[in-house]
Amino acid sequence: MDKNPEHITISERELHRLVKETVHETLSSIGLEASQIGEVQRDFIFLRSMRMTHEKVTGKALLTIVGLLATATITLLVMGFRSFMSE
Repeated sequence: MDKNPEHITISERELHRLVKETVHETLSSIGLEASQIGEVQRDFIFLRSMRMTHEKVTGKALLTIVGLLATATITLLVMGFRSFMSE
């Protein structure tokens, strides 16, 4: 292994160009254009709100199902107890 690594000098302008080119290539590789960034951000905001809404609805639906099961169980127990007591 080389103990004296070479140092590369690059201008700020060239570094900026390389970074910009890399970002454009990265975006292109996932099917996006740099001009679409605002739309992509809105898409992510929409997806996040959909996910959060889904989580809230799922939680409330689960709570409703548990409540219905508890109510049905209590109702059956009360009806069975009444039937047992009336005989």
